[in-house]
Amino acid sequence: MFQTQNLTYKTCFSTEDLRQLSPILNQLKNKKIFITGGTGYMGKCLLDLLIQGNHELQLNLSITILTRDIKKFQSSFPLGKNSPILNFLESDIRQAFDQETKGYDFIIHAATPAATNEVIELSKNKPEELLETITDGSHQVLNVCKKNKDARCLYISSGAVYRGINDHKIFHEQDWNSRNNIPADTDPYMLGKRAAESLFFEAFYNQAFKNFSIARCFTFIGPYLPLGIHLAGSSFFTNIAKQEPITVNSDGTALRSFMHSYDLAVWLTTILIKGKAAEVYNVGSDEVVTIKDFAKKISTLFYNHPIIIKEEVPCDPSKKYYLPNINKARQELGLELKYELKQSIQDAAKWYELLPN
Repeated sequence: MFQTQNLTYKTCFSTEDLRQLSPILNQLKNKKIFITGGTGYMGKCLLDLLIQGNHELQLNLSITILTRDIKKFQSSFPLGKNSPILNFLESDIRQAFDQETKGYDFIIHAATPAATNEVIELSKNKPEELLETITDGSHQVLNVCKKNKDARCLYISSGAVYRGINDHKIFHEQDWNSRNNIPADTDPYMLGKRAAESLFFEAFYNQAFKNFSIARCFTFIGPYLPLGIHLAGSSFFTNIAKQEPITVNSDGTALRSFMHSYDLAVWLTTILIKGKAAEVYNVGSDEVVTIKDFAKKISTLFYNHPIIIKEEVPCDPSKKYYLPNINKARQELGLELKYELKQSIQDAAKWYELLPN
């Protein structure tokens, strides 16, 4: 919990956490940050860390958040509603921003999350609009970068860029880059993320903007991941909240790994500050579990909550493996995981208020 102005908010970070993270957070002191996608899961994880780090460590941060709807953001993220360090630019990311966007030290492009109902709906019914949102949005963010050539930028991409590389079970950063000629499927989200990465590398090769890093994010669990979305880390808890059996819509043999929201925020912030120019870093856990066993771990926490596994539905071979190799982030940036899966599941259940504190 975090308390300010006599109000108490749920949070990922304790005072002790923030003090331990001070070596990295202090590098943000007196800095101005521009963030797109602050209303999404990853944006909220980052803002939780930045808002509390600012409060605990006296960082004197100034953060501008691009959002289509300020009131909606504030209602969905109470911690940020009354924060004095937040400023807002209300605009569609696909359009040129009217407000002056110079003077930033750091730029975080986190727009277009992977699993909101809006994105899923667009992917099914309006794929061109989803692709346009990702690519046009990245064009606009790069325009901000070019106005702030001394700034550092973090582009939050996705492990989805590796789709179509079927002979790899654990993906390394070099398995796909913007100059690979790997056949693409028709998934507009994957196409958009690949195209957006290519735009950043094009700016690098043309010397229009060079100081960016890319985080390819995989699968997550814990605080701020919303219920009711089509990810195992959310849908199983949604089943429990609705007092339904945990439902695995296949034989459960797909392999995944789940990173805690705390680790996600720490890793993204570290890559923002310390990531090498024009380098890509996988972001996720290396604790592998089948979806079936993941469901069983959650069931055990809730006193053997009933599970339905659709054994007759074989796992799609193209989606069986979605696992990151995270050695590069460990070796180059000194990053490690604080949370194992068991604790991550417990923290998620508490966050959703499905277990007593």
